[in-house]
Amino acid sequence: MPLGDVTYQDDALDAVVGSWPSSGATYRYWYSDPQAESDPTTVEIDLTGTGLSNGSFSAGAWASASGGAKATSSPISLGTATADIDDRFNYWGVVDSGGLIVYSDVIDEPFGVNDGDVVSFTPQLSWGQ
Repeated sequence: MPLGDVTYQDDALDAVVGSWPSSGATYRYWYSDPQAESDPTTVEIDLTGTGLSNGSFSAGAWASASGGAKATSSPISLGTATADIDDRFNYWGVVDSGGLIVYSDVIDEPFGVNDGDVVSFTPQLSWGQ
């Protein structure tokens, strides 16, 4: 049953992100749906040796939901690439300190990374997506 009123949608999005781990979680990226794999690490984009880092998750970095959508207040910086990455960034997610996926979703505008690219990403959630 969908939440009809946008106020309730906003409250639900704020509650969801607020319930994610308060420490030790990181953003991660995959070239294929990690939830469809028995071992999501097999489709995770390996940032080793690329000059990029996943970035630490913080619920405080997310703006309050508005209009049925929620995003980080500013982009999450992965750094400057020192190598090309063959895989496209098609999915993003939050992984807890134990390696379990807290949340994952498709990236609306998938992207590739080349040597020298300054890479950032703005995670976002929308009600009903």
